[in-house]
Amino acid sequence: MDEVAFHVSQRLESLQVVVYSAGQNGFRWMEQFVDKGCGLAASVWHSEQRRILNDIISEKVKLTIEFGKQISTTTIKYTNPTFLYVRLSQLVGPEWDQRVVMACCVGLMVGTGIGISVGLYLQSPQRPVSLMRAVTVTGFTGVDAVAYMEDVVMPTICSPEDVLIQVKAGSVDPIDIKVCNGYARVLRKQLNKYNSNVRGELPLVLGRDVAGVVRDIGSGVTRLEVGDEVWCAVPAWLPGALSEVVVVN
Repeated sequence: MDEVAFHVSQRLESLQVVVYSAGQNGFRWMEQFVDKGCGLAASVWHSEQRRILNDIISEKVKLTIEFGKQISTTTIKYTNPTFLYVRLSQLVGPEWDQRVVMACCVGLMVGTGIGISVGLYLQSPQRPVSLMRAVTVTGFTGVDAVAYMEDVVMPTICSPEDVLIQVKAGSVDPIDIKVCNGYARVLRKQLNKYNSNVRGELPLVLGRDVAGVVRDIGSGVTRLEVGDEVWCAVPAWLPGALSEVVVVN
């Protein structure tokens, strides 16, 4: 038993020596690493490249500050009424008096009037607005918002592929009930931005299926003629067909 204890104590002493030696070596390695890191940082901090970089940054900052001061000074100078008056006097000459001021004002008013008149003359004429009867929904609160209206704006041909149909018969689809509750509202709102026949989200014409007679066609329509009997279905994200006329693409 004593021999076993002796061997165990020897092993423990050997282990302690190994651990102590490893700790000392690790500590010395850490000290060397820290010293080298500090030396490297110090050399970088005091290097010529860093000083050059600092000089460049300082110069750019000074130039930016000076540029800002120049802009501020110039703005204050050119917005000063006294400076403007002096410059105008130099431009016009010694005859700068009340008559010149009145002439400038009259010229300004006449020029403005001529510009407005030319703009009004050159603007594109507005299309005449016609009204029609239609079954619409005036709010997305359900079928209680369905209403019969007689003052709905009549759609017109807006693109070469449009077809204007005189409605003879139309039907209510189950999807119209969903439309009354807001179905396809977001998609319809986005597409209506490019539909000149739509002047607002509400009132919205209902009806998905329609049969009627072609009343007018766009310049790009080749397979239909005015007077042809047609039928079609209108998707939920477009105005419906329960009206006197409907435009389809």
